[in-house]
Amino acid sequence: MRKAMKGELPLIQAVQALQGELLTMMPTLPEEEPALLEEEANLIDNAKKIFLMSAGLAVEKYQMELEKQQEILRDIADIAIEIYAMESARLRAKKALDKEGEEKARLKADLTRAHVYEAFPRVEQRARHILSAMEEGDVLRTQLSVLKKLTRYTPINEAALKRSIAKQVLEAEGYVV
Repeated sequence: MRKAMKGELPLIQAVQALQGELLTMMPTLPEEEPALLEEEANLIDNAKKIFLMSAGLAVEKYQMELEKQQEILRDIADIAIEIYAMESARLRAKKALDKEGEEKARLKADLTRAHVYEAFPRVEQRARHILSAMEEGDVLRTQLSVLKKLTRYTPINEAALKRSIAKQVLEAEGYVV
């Protein structure tokens, strides 16, 4: 955040580009079944946009006083951590899928899917905290409507997915990293 404030990171420019994109963004549902982990990649991309929006709005509002807004900084950091964990898991699973094939890498892909679908609502919750700590009234409602566009997704049956993961781990008599 300090580097963004000093102009060493193009955060404000990225936020401005994102704002233009968000104004024209229309949520769409895929016409065909997405490839394994493609849906999760889209959620991670949206989490990155949520991070940019939240952090950028905080920098715009507080500028050099942002360091005094510890709760906002905590939530921004938590979003970054969630994104890092989701992206790392997805990249590892994708690498395994490419190397081993879908059948052998199914457990890694399923674990990644479960993690992404658990983490994404936490990203949304942290962003809501950030936005509501900064604004109120019509401005807040407008920001929340943008956030809603970014958090629209089709949920999965997490219970069935976790049962499948447990079954795979039991059948393999463990999980190898």
